[in-house]
Amino acid sequence: MKRRPFEAGCRCGVRWNGLNVAHCGACHETFTSPNGFDAHRRIGECRLPSECGLEPKNRAGNYMWGFPDDGRLAARRNEEERAQPGPVTSNDTHVEEDPS
Repeated sequence: MKRRPFEAGCRCGVRWNGLNVAHCGACHETFTSPNGFDAHRRIGECRLPSECGLEPKNRAGNYMWGFPDDGRLAARRNEEERAQPGPVTSNDTHVEEDPS
């Protein structure tokens, strides 16, 4: 049996798929993640998503707000940096022996 994606909606008519999507019941904007939702709410008030570092996204025909790279690019950069050997600093305990 084929799994059906999670689908939700609001009385405002907006529909979305995904367990991590967040929808604001006050301003009726939809966000790609709870973090995006949290960024737009401060002290119980909604802020414009574009003023919070969010940009419009199209997720399978569902329009919502999200961070520019949704955190994926930053996570990939961190993985790449960990995989590359770093420079030897004075705090490192490894000492190269003189071959002579």
